[in-house]
Amino acid sequence: ENNGELWVIDMFYSLGDLIVNKHNAENEKHPKHYHWPEDLEKYNLKNENLLSFAIGERGWYFMNLGEENHGQLYFCNYSGGDGIVQIETRSFSFFINSLGFPEWDEEGYDNSYRKNVDSYIPNKVAQPKYFHTPSNPKVGLNHFVNCYSYFIEKNPPENRLKYLARAYANFRDITTFLIDQGHDPKQLLLGTGLNIDSIKFIVNDLGININESFEGRYPIHSLLTPRSTADLKVRYQLIHDLIDSGIEVDWSVIGVQFHDGDNITALERLKSLNKKYRAYEQEELERYGDNGLPHGSTPFFHSNYIESIINGKSKSSWKSRFMNRITRGNNK
Repeated sequence: ENNGELWVIDMFYSLGDLIVNKHNAENEKHPKHYHWPEDLEKYNLKNENLLSFAIGERGWYFMNLGEENHGQLYFCNYSGGDGIVQIETRSFSFFINSLGFPEWDEEGYDNSYRKNVDSYIPNKVAQPKYFHTPSNPKVGLNHFVNCYSYFIEKNPPENRLKYLARAYANFRDITTFLIDQGHDPKQLLLGTGLNIDSIKFIVNDLGININESFEGRYPIHSLLTPRSTADLKVRYQLIHDLIDSGIEVDWSVIGVQFHDGDNITALERLKSLNKKYRAYEQEELERYGDNGLPHGSTPFFHSNYIESIINGKSKSSWKSRFMNRITRGNNK
């Protein structure tokens, strides 16, 4: 009767999630993803009036808060689906009451399914996307504190996430909160996707030594390890900014990673990063030639700082700093 596909609901957003979604248009399931104007026009919808309330196995559910058809429910699936589908139910309550657990045959039924619902709790509290409100960090912090408190209440100490703070290394307020809760700040420099501002905050404000290992891992080795070809540009720029910040790095420390071999020095890993970065630049040059990089691509540039470290020269003379800024300005 819906005249289109509907998919099993995996999770409902909490009230806190709804507030976060409205504060941050960059969230994964925010209405910015309703990007086909013809779908919006078909039902006379406007992005600013749409409120996502549940995530489906494929797609998400939302309601219209506009004056026309206020409260009407829809399902959206752009993963090979029908786009936006209007749900033919009389009300939200009717929709909720129509839901039930999937029916499996005896072979496929999981008796522990209901008991495992609480497994979503640690999964959620470890995902920054549910608490990312850059325009108003206090909103994300308040929601995180509520979810974290529930997580602590439901999980005994041995089941709590030891490395949780690492996931929030770029979230200043949440990081401070987690440290107050007893999480070790030394893990922060091993966080995923660290930016230079966070590194400077952790080193300069929190007093964490970037040259000390945390449980056998040195931060500089993590910072030098790209996760993909596209990540090469990000890592190269980050290391350039790290040297430019004046934070002293011990390039002789030996670390173990999953890429570029094990038990190599940070200097060797820097050389490997530089070599891959240059190969990536040459590959893009050959691909696009005189047409230049695609619109919106980050330009390649040569860091005199990195070259100086590789060649065993001083990293921070006023002349090299001056030339780096000219080079970067020209490339931009």
